[in-house]
Amino acid sequence: SPTWTNSKIMSGTSEITEVENLSITEQYWISLYWSLTTMTTVGYGDITPVNTPEVMFCIFIIIQGGAALGYVVGSMADLLSRLNKRKKEHYD
Repeated sequence: SPTWTNSKIMSGTSEITEVENLSITEQYWISLYWSLTTMTTVGYGDITPVNTPEVMFCIFIIIQGGAALGYVVGSMADLLSRLNKRKKEHYD
């Protein structure tokens, strides 16, 4: 049965091969890409990375996007807590 581990991807030599036939380093990057894409619910889409440098770039972008989202959500939560604190002080 087909799984992501026996899917085909381009190796560093520009030939299409199965993931399990790649080097341990390339398998690590592909596994990290898969786990980050799954955990962040970014999704796989129609356009996916096909070689290790593209996978590394996608990992970098996913991490940057997660950090930016975390910063925005944290800032909004801080803003709301400050507004709630002022409102409470006003009524006290």
